[in-house]
Amino acid sequence: MPTIIERYNSREATEGAESPSVDLIYSVTGTEDDLAVRSLVESTIPTIYLGLVFQTYHIVHQGGGVWEVSVRYGKKEPKDTGDSSFS
Repeated sequence: MPTIIERYNSREATEGAESPSVDLIYSVTGTEDDLAVRSLVESTIPTIYLGLVFQTYHIVHQGGGVWEVSVRYGKKEPKDTGDSSFS
């Protein structure tokens, strides 16, 4: 069963009105299966952090069932006039 924990060097931030961002860094252990890592990350990470919205995540296999995951949060971009979305 894989586990995810936030790393000690997490929460690097960039401040500013135009492009604020925060990077959360996690370690996932206990699996060699990248699909299990992706599933765990997507079901665990918050969609909003400090008012910033989830943008992307990046995974790197470290070997031995250990993965590094960095998750980027940023400013939500306004939609252009005429753009619409339905769910």
